[in-house]
Order: sequence, then structure tokens, then C-alpha cells
Amino acid sequence: MLLRLLSALSSCIVILAKTQADTVPSADEVQVFDGDKRSLVHIVDAAQLAAFYQLWSNQHQVPGPYKARSEFHYSIMLANKGLWLYSADGYVTRLDHLEHPRYRLNDVQQFNKIIGISP
Repeated sequence: MLLRLLSALSSCIVILAKTQADTVPSADEVQVFDGDKRSLVHIVDAAQLAAFYQLWSNQHQVPGPYKARSEFHYSIMLANKGLWLYSADGYVTRLDHLEHPRYRLNDVQQFNKIIGISP
């Protein structure tokens, strides 16, 4: 009985920790790399970070088949949200060993300007 209670309690703690991590405000730095892993932009300025996250938060999930990883030519490292693949046409997906949905940013031109790339 005690073991079940401890197991349930630990599950609740994990869920709460994950929920808190998902609601943490934007990171204190963003790095953008090209396909050859050369650093393009390192954003640490508060105003630039705010502009980045305003555009980043306005992405929407795109239905349909996954975009091939070879079509993403940039990597975006968010200090608290991991590594993302980005395509200059506004598509983004999380990079890890799992398949993730793809998202599309609303203002692609402005976002590309902030991260230092041109389509």
C-alpha cells in the first residue's frame, strides 16, 4: 500500500515538474547555426529575445506528412527548449530521436531577419 502511494506521489511530482518546465518564460539566449554548424546568430539582448519569442510563439502545427530532415537547413538552440530544425520557408520541428510534428511560423520574413538568414 505504501509503495503504491509513493509511486503515485512521484508520478504527480514528475507531472508538476513537466508542467512548470513547459510554462517557463523564454530562454536567456538563442543560437542559430547553418547546415555546416557555423554559428549565424547568438541572441542574448533582452529586446532581441523578446522579438524572437514573440514570433516564435506564433507558430501553428501543420497537418500532413512530415517534412524530411534534409529540407531543414538551420538549427536553432533554445536554452530551455532544446534543439530545433528550421527551414527558411518558416517550418520548424524539434530535433531528437522521435518524430515530431512540424510547425509553421506566421511571419517568416521577419523571423528570418531576426535570426540572420535570408530565404
